[in-house]
Amino acid sequence: KKTAQIVSEVNNIEVFDEQALTEWCFGKFEGIPHPKEFHEAKKQFANKEHSNALYTLEKFFEKAVSKIDEGLFLQGQILESKSDVQNIKGAIDSYELIVKSYPASAYWTQANKRTIFLKRFYINIR
Repeated sequence: KKTAQIVSEVNNIEVFDEQALTEWCFGKFEGIPHPKEFHEAKKQFANKEHSNALYTLEKFFEKAVSKIDEGLFLQGQILESKSDVQNIKGAIDSYELIVKSYPASAYWTQANKRTIFLKRFYINIR
């Protein structure tokens, strides 16, 4: 009912009780934003702190309940980068997980393209 009252005030709509509807509370998962680790990992990657970014991203995955695809894409970028933590197979694995597990992801097309590119130039060399 609390949510309905908030929406009512913004939209100037009358609130009434409907016994057939139940508002659910998702506890600690309700309205949860990106854990701070995700933003920190992005900053570390931008600053070419690849090893730190991977470590911070691992902490993100331990807490994350959403935006996992976004985290996987960042992980793929980190692992693909020329650095001391470069791991092309790991990058491919991250991108393939998006392609297989998150078909509605905004990162699906990019992840699929990166998978094809990396396999073509690093794995399936003729």
